[in-house]
Amino acid sequence: MKDKQLLDPKAFDQIRGWMLSKWLMGAQARGVAVSLFEHSGKEGVSTVVTGIGRSFCTTYAGKVLLLDAAKGSNNLAAQLSLPEKVVKIEDIKNGCSNFDEYIIRHEQLGIDLLTLDDSCISFSDNKNKSRTFLEHASKCYDLILIDAGALSDNRSTHWLNVSDYRVLVVDATTATHEALEHQKNEISQRGIKIDGSVLNKRSYPIPRSLYWLVR
Repeated sequence: MKDKQLLDPKAFDQIRGWMLSKWLMGAQARGVAVSLFEHSGKEGVSTVVTGIGRSFCTTYAGKVLLLDAAKGSNNLAAQLSLPEKVVKIEDIKNGCSNFDEYIIRHEQLGIDLLTLDDSCISFSDNKNKSRTFLEHASKCYDLILIDAGALSDNRSTHWLNVSDYRVLVVDATTATHEALEHQKNEISQRGIKIDGSVLNKRSYPIPRSLYWLVR
């Protein structure tokens, strides 16, 4: 996908403003990690992560990292027309001192991209490795936007568990009230707290059945 084909960053300005006012303006000594995820795939989480990242780059003075932890076919590198460079999580050592070896920088936007292969993370140690990685990365970046992929891919769960905030991306053109209730129950059963949501591909007005999700 060519960079010029991406959605206008202005389409994500409202989301950026919401995130700044709700989460990023609080005084804290480190950066904020926000995981964006979808329930079962094809809701457009990669497009949303890229759009929000581009919107932040227009006015936000902080340093932003896009973290692709999903490695799907519609990955962040393709969204930004950048070469894909996949890095294994165990190769990133010594805090963030060697981050520059692995990131790809979008010079025009002034944003960094890291495509992470976390397949080596086992069920037993996933939280520790993910948490350690984010602790180091948050010392280098003010905002980390994580494409955590689909909840149906169990590997995404560990990123949701260790992030500061979690945002569910919903395809408003296909979601039904029954499907959303099912997703809500499943996410709750996994012990995951949703801090916000993005209704992707929505037309105005928002369907009444979806208002419960954006309250």
